[in-house]
Amino acid sequence: MMRSPRRSKLFALFFVTLLAALSALLIVGVGKWTAPAVERAKRERLERVLSRSLSAAGESSDAPVSSFTSLELSPGATLLRGESGQYEALLVRGSGLWGPMEVVVLFNPESREVASVAVLEHEETPGIGSRISEADFLDRFRGASMDRPVSVESLSGATRSSRALEAVVETARQLRLEYSDGEAGETAR
Repeated sequence: MMRSPRRSKLFALFFVTLLAALSALLIVGVGKWTAPAVERAKRERLERVLSRSLSAAGESSDAPVSSFTSLELSPGATLLRGESGQYEALLVRGSGLWGPMEVVVLFNPESREVASVAVLEHEETPGIGSRISEADFLDRFRGASMDRPVSVESLSGATRSSRALEAVVETARQLRLEYSDGEAGETAR
């Protein structure tokens, strides 16, 4: 017995729809199943970056991120304060050339300078724009005053990626200053 062409098309459509639905469920399930491991890996990476940033700034810290006081300043920007309070880190999300980037900017409130910058995540071009996460480039931000807009020399061949990172660091500086002004206003009341 032969199926009619219309019935065959309906069967094929039903089969493809069922396969797509099962694939979507599988993807969602794997995402939910792996979410805790992804979050743990992000937290561990943030701890390593903070530890390296604090070491580069002359302060040692093996404290886990959970021991840092955390305050969300705006969507995509979180202020982290260590136990000593000598340094403050801003975890900021911004736009890179090809996608989002996540950056940690360590500030020294006493000297009002950027102590260090570290790139946690980016989607810049490997070998070109990705050079924004190299220490030689990130060191250009060290010592930048919190009282002036951040400006550093761009990487040759990666000007737009360099400017994107500079904009994220500048956003962190502005948020930190706004928080300082708000904090001072609250203290004065």
